[in-house]
Amino acid sequence: MDDRIGTTSDHLAVLRWTATSAPQALGEVEALCDDAETAAALTAEPTHGTHDLLARCHQGGKPVVIVSNNAEVAIRAYLERWVLSPYVVAVVGRPVHRPNLMKPNTYTVDEALRLLQVQPGRAVFIGDSVSDVQVSRATAVPCIGYAKTPRRGTELRVAGANALVADMSSLATQRA
Repeated sequence: MDDRIGTTSDHLAVLRWTATSAPQALGEVEALCDDAETAAALTAEPTHGTHDLLARCHQGGKPVVIVSNNAEVAIRAYLERWVLSPYVVAVVGRPVHRPNLMKPNTYTVDEALRLLQVQPGRAVFIGDSVSDVQVSRATAVPCIGYAKTPRRGTELRVAGANALVADMSSLATQRA
């Protein structure tokens, strides 16, 4: 990756590289990533059905914790912008100065389980990436893969997602 780090568009790869190859710059690079993620959060559109799913979970007494490789500040900006904060009990974002703890490391999911005080089999992880499926399998939390495209559905299925959905609104209409 060293020879491609200057051309990648994956800021998380840059963070990982910086932590190991230029640790003295990690704070600065992380701050730039946080700022860029927050700017993106202020323009991002919600995934169809997410508001209804979060509201339904809240109404049904099912607490939601967001786990992400993105910065907590960016996630909270997004939640505030779309008035979703009341439906989320906690956010476990990218560990500060510790990109080695980003998914597929189990840190964020382990922290969510600790905050909720639940065993892995009593939770469900909804994720849209292979690393989400990997961390769910490593923590024994069942995973619903959100397949935005048929190709992503294949990737999530191969990675071992327990179920797949192509539309988040379908989860909002499911019975518990």
